[in-house]
Amino acid sequence: MAARLITLLLILALPGAAHARKGSLALINLGKEESVEATREANALLKKHVGGWARQAGIADFLAGAPLKPETLPEGAAGEDLERLVLAVREATGTPDTGDLGNLGQLLGVDYLLLVKVNKQRLSAQLFSVPARSFGPRGFEDKLGATQRLKAYVLDQSGQKAAAEKKKGLFGKRWWIWAVAGAVAVAGVVLIFTLPDDTAGDLKIRVTR
Repeated sequence: MAARLITLLLILALPGAAHARKGSLALINLGKEESVEATREANALLKKHVGGWARQAGIADFLAGAPLKPETLPEGAAGEDLERLVLAVREATGTPDTGDLGNLGQLLGVDYLLLVKVNKQRLSAQLFSVPARSFGPRGFEDKLGATQRLKAYVLDQSGQKAAAEKKKGLFGKRWWIWAVAGAVAVAGVVLIFTLPDDTAGDLKIRVTR
């Protein structure tokens, strides 16, 4: 019993134990032709975070704003829905509809959409959470080519930066859980050593065949 309790406490002590999965990402270009290359560059920088269908080169290129190659889309209704949703999001006046964004993210199989746009040599972006169907608390804007800062923004807004910092401080965080685990371990040892020895005084022989 003590061993099980210790194991449970150690699991709970791990930073982000309930949120261990890193969020997958798809980049969507909302701008015109000048945004295509910027989106491709950001996609390459965030490659290990990109997931779902967005990992396929043809689909990633379509999401980046390159001319559509029908053969790169999934067959049937899924391909038609993907094309329709991307165009609806890209052609929206003002902020894209959160319903369309959520449906697009679900279809792509990702946790986040990074909406990228270039305007007058300025790179702007906004992170959208697919499960929550809402935008992050703040957007991003910097000079064109600031993709390293864009990566930092994505990691910060998606919570992955915070998770990495917690991992560095594994033994410094939640000290009380480690203290309780240690106390339970000591109690278990004391219990083991204080149990009466029922083998004392008699010679017991067990024969196995």
